[in-house]
Amino acid sequence: MLLKKAGLKFEVVKSDYEENNNENISPENLVLKHALGKARDVAEKMKGAVVIGADTIVVIDDEVIGKAKDDEDAKRMLKKLSARTHKVITCFVIIDTKAKKEKARTVTTKVTFKHLSDEAIEEYVSRGEYVGKAGAYAYQGAAVRFMEKVEGSKSNVLGLPMEEFMGELEYFIE
Repeated sequence: MLLKKAGLKFEVVKSDYEENNNENISPENLVLKHALGKARDVAEKMKGAVVIGADTIVVIDDEVIGKAKDDEDAKRMLKKLSARTHKVITCFVIIDTKAKKEKARTVTTKVTFKHLSDEAIEEYVSRGEYVGKAGAYAYQGAAVRFMEKVEGSKSNVLGLPMEEFMGELEYFIE
């Protein structure tokens, strides 16, 4: 969605890279490792292309909150985020396979949630929007009503900090 809005032409190629959020490294190094793994895996398949890989995590109390396994896990995550500030950390990697250039950048945004009632959490989880989303919420959907404050890149919360990304991408496009 973000790349389309920016007017970029692209092809989505699924990476076979397996994420592991249980590693004992900093959140910033974790998203870097995942973004690099995804981008390099696809770059091996796409010779002569500019490849983009990204990873986003949510962090609260130094705990990485990944994607919810099921409804109960999503409810647990949202209760933990309720009335608190957390960080959304995204790393994107750009690889030019022809020029053999690679650039990685990490961006952090602070998000503060309003207090979420059990009813609001139940209703949100029943929508299924949380599936596949770090922190069990989709900023572009109904969860926008949970936001009290967003400090930093709003598009980062969607999964790609577009201002920073477009600034880096200009060095890869002829």
